[in-house]
Amino acid sequence: MQKLLGMLVPAMLFVFDVFGQNPTCNLSISGFVKEAEDQEVVPFATIYIKELGTGTATDETGYFRLDGLCEGNYTLVCSHVGCDHAVEKVELKDSTQLNFALSHSAANLTSIEVIAKPVEQQSIGSLQKLDGLKLQESLQGTLAGTIANLPGVSILSTGATIAKPVINGLHSDRVLVLQNGIKIEGNQWGTEHAPEIDPFSAGNIEVEKGAGALVYGPEAIGGVVSVKSPRLPSEPGLEGSAFLMGESNGQVLTSALRLSGKWGEKFPLSGSIQGTYKKGGTLQTADYFLANTANENLNFQWQLAYAGKNWDVQSFYSQYNATLGIFSGSHIGNLTDLQRAINSETPLVTGEFTYDINRPYQEIEHEITKISGNYLLGHHEKIHLTVARQFNRRQEFDAHKPGGSADAGATPETQFELTTWNMHSYWEHKVLNHISGKLGVQASHQVNTTDRGGLIPDYQAQTIGLYLTERWKNYPFPWEFEFALRSDWKKLEAQFRNEDDFSRTFSNFSGSIGALYRPKTNWNVSANFASTWRQPNVSELFSNGVHHGVAAFETGDRNLQPEVAYRLGIDIQAGETGKAKLDISLYNQFIQDFIYLNPQQEFELTIRGAFPVFAYEHANAHLYGLDAQGSLPIYSGLGAEGKVSILRARNLELNDWLPLMPADRFSIAATFNGMDLKNGFPINLKFGFQHVFRQTRVADNSDFAPAPDAFTLLFAQASYEKEWANQTLRLTLKGENLANQSYRSYLNRFRYFADDLGRNISLSAQLIF
Repeated sequence: MQKLLGMLVPAMLFVFDVFGQNPTCNLSISGFVKEAEDQEVVPFATIYIKELGTGTATDETGYFRLDGLCEGNYTLVCSHVGCDHAVEKVELKDSTQLNFALSHSAANLTSIEVIAKPVEQQSIGSLQKLDGLKLQESLQGTLAGTIANLPGVSILSTGATIAKPVINGLHSDRVLVLQNGIKIEGNQWGTEHAPEIDPFSAGNIEVEKGAGALVYGPEAIGGVVSVKSPRLPSEPGLEGSAFLMGESNGQVLTSALRLSGKWGEKFPLSGSIQGTYKKGGTLQTADYFLANTANENLNFQWQLAYAGKNWDVQSFYSQYNATLGIFSGSHIGNLTDLQRAINSETPLVTGEFTYDINRPYQEIEHEITKISGNYLLGHHEKIHLTVARQFNRRQEFDAHKPGGSADAGATPETQFELTTWNMHSYWEHKVLNHISGKLGVQASHQVNTTDRGGLIPDYQAQTIGLYLTERWKNYPFPWEFEFALRSDWKKLEAQFRNEDDFSRTFSNFSGSIGALYRPKTNWNVSANFASTWRQPNVSELFSNGVHHGVAAFETGDRNLQPEVAYRLGIDIQAGETGKAKLDISLYNQFIQDFIYLNPQQEFELTIRGAFPVFAYEHANAHLYGLDAQGSLPIYSGLGAEGKVSILRARNLELNDWLPLMPADRFSIAATFNGMDLKNGFPINLKFGFQHVFRQTRVADNSDFAPAPDAFTLLFAQASYEKEWANQTLRLTLKGENLANQSYRSYLNRFRYFADDLGRNISLSAQLIF
């Protein structure tokens, strides 16, 4: 690690030096846009340079900055909805400050063309976003698969059909997954339960690594994954999109349709409706079919929003439905066959292609109902309120019970039902000229029932949290500072059938402080220190039995204490899109009473079969590493990009390695952007490989089988985007594991029984109208 840092630091300094040099075009124009009448700042006003055809927009403080300008004469046009344009001519010889004063227009503008996007507030920490064509190129059947190519993100999978995101070695309750601001609660049932979110319904997906986002909850030790629906239209009329994707492995077909519209200016009601249907057959490794891995999804959601003069209200509903086949070769009837299956290079059970789903399998239903609203108190102040209900039903069908396929109306051996009510309210404010933030409160009430016996007991939980975040910035001063403070309380009551009820109360404080240094628009560095905590969830405390989805016998420990984490993160960004770019994220984290699932080197024979045993244990832990990604243009659209993720995770009490941590990995790709065909249609190409090292940092004799070998996977993709007559067509052709490599991932909990997936070719098309 020290050697790696020793090489990276000089490289970064060289990059910063290169980006900082521009002997001919290094001038800038900056200033503020204010209202002529009362001198109030005007956020998100557009400043456009006629001669260059480029521009920018003011941030929420009314500040703008245009860099990289040469000496010369320029005409700057400043515009904002409801205001008259302001025009200034500048003879630029040195960097100049220029302020605009906009007057309100006496007549309504018939139209306005937005030249530049609003300036978004820079995150103090590592923040990555997928949207537009970039999101379509990344889409997979699961949320975890969709974001898995981002630096520092990997997948904890259970066979071929269940996956959840892992960020810097942390997953489950340590990574908060949000759908339109609502925390998905299925993690309470264990590490195998993937987020019940349809990635094909997303307008954008944001991944924020680190513990600075305390507004979402104290448990964000690993980070936050936020899935947001596409924005509702701002102009009257009807619009929408149609999506279709086919995949060769499993012969999967996915279709999605979205319609949205706005009623009119006099009645400002807008809304949308979206649906997704996905059906896939038996999945295949390089050498054999994975029996009973077909799956089917039917999901839909709708939104409504009404905007008044100083207020607005939105409603949202989503339903996720999935039937997931569980690989038959993971459920073994006796101890002898279980040991033989683990030692074998091929599964004891293989299959053939079919769309049928038989035992074992899962039926999942997840619903979110949400109502939220905002009331504007002033130019920089508002009150927000959200009330939401979340319902999650999971039915598990055993492999060793008689019954037919998934559509035969069989009775599940285990059924969980989790109902959660959430409330979130905050005051967004600006207390001083350069300080703004939020003061908020969150509360929840949760009830879980388990029918016909199960891995965990029935329980109820109540939580309440208070938080305050403040941020100071004063452009053009290059420093920004942010802090957050949070207090949380939770009460958990579990009900058992054959013993006394159990009750525990948890409470603690969380806090973070961060700084951002941005001397120029093309590079910045930020640092964040945070102390957060997480109470043990129900599966960690009370598990005692067969965890059907992972084909394992799991035991909890009701004496587990809350985790307390201390994290320092440093993030460096240099360059900009279309030019040389380098992003590096360094992190160092200590977690007191870290809870982990440890293989027990024993098997359990039950009436449901023979299973390996895992136990939830705790230890003080140290996790540190780096994530980096970079891109380099070479010549005329040809470029290269690379990513690397390195993690070290130590059990400080045993002075040994922690289990189930991602192995080091890197990827390299060649890119070609904007290749013109005869008709002038741009096509973007990418091809490369990802190499995952063997996870050698594993305690001796601590697992049922040795860590799998290293592997290298080839990939390629071609994407095309064409706009015409207010319509956009996006096409993506993608190939994964092109060499059809046989391999097993250390983070696949079914690696004891079978290989991972073989070659997959997918073609997707999206029409936005």
